[in-house]
Amino acid sequence: ELQQVIINLVTNAAQAMKTPGHLILSTRPDHRDGRPGAALVVADTGPGIAQDKLSLVFDPFFTTKQGEGTGLGLSVSQTLIGQAGGRITARNRGEGGAEFTVWLPG
Repeated sequence: ELQQVIINLVTNAAQAMKTPGHLILSTRPDHRDGRPGAALVVADTGPGIAQDKLSLVFDPFFTTKQGEGTGLGLSVSQTLIGQAGGRITARNRGEGGAEFTVWLPG
């Protein structure tokens, strides 16, 4: 299931970068709500997510790629991570691009 989440995030990042860019994957120890765990960060150098769409990216059937895909990848990813006791979040990077962080308890 984690593999599917990573594939979804990497695929979305690669598709977001319409021109050559960078895909950055990193891991680190991370605490959430006082609980130890690990974070996997998937970031890209694409255009980022429109601010008015940022809160919608995990909604079922939400997509910015009309006519492509089902809009279920991030929703399913959020469900899978939640079932494992973790969280997935999205934000825009200050230097441009989007960043998704998957946190799982240790």
